Amino acid sequence: MSQHDIGSGQSDGSTASQRVVSAVADAREKSSLELPPLYEVIDPDALDSLFDSSRSSGKGGPGRVVFMFDECEVVVHSDGEVDVTAMDVQTPTSSTSTIEQDESELKQD
Repeated sequence: MSQHDIGSGQSDGSTASQRVVSAVADAREKSSLELPPLYEVIDPDALDSLFDSSRSSGKGGPGRVVFMFDECEVVVHSDGEVDVTAMDVQTPTSSTSTIEQDESELKQD
């Protein structure tokens, strides 16, 4: 696994959903246009609403939203920080060879 962190970014005027897409694109070494649509895994408007600094009254405690996006675990913290951990993509081992071996052993009996 590899981890990629991006700062809060709230001072640059970007939304939480924009920071997520940017961070995942960086972590996956892709263009943001190569990623699947964020709305397929989480509602971007809801995410932006949760982490909109202009609506924050400062009364909320620490919180975070965690979800998977393009084979990455994404954590959006209440302060706007986005952490992305790219999961190692391993090729699943095929059980076909085991099944074929078992069938050939049965035929030999």
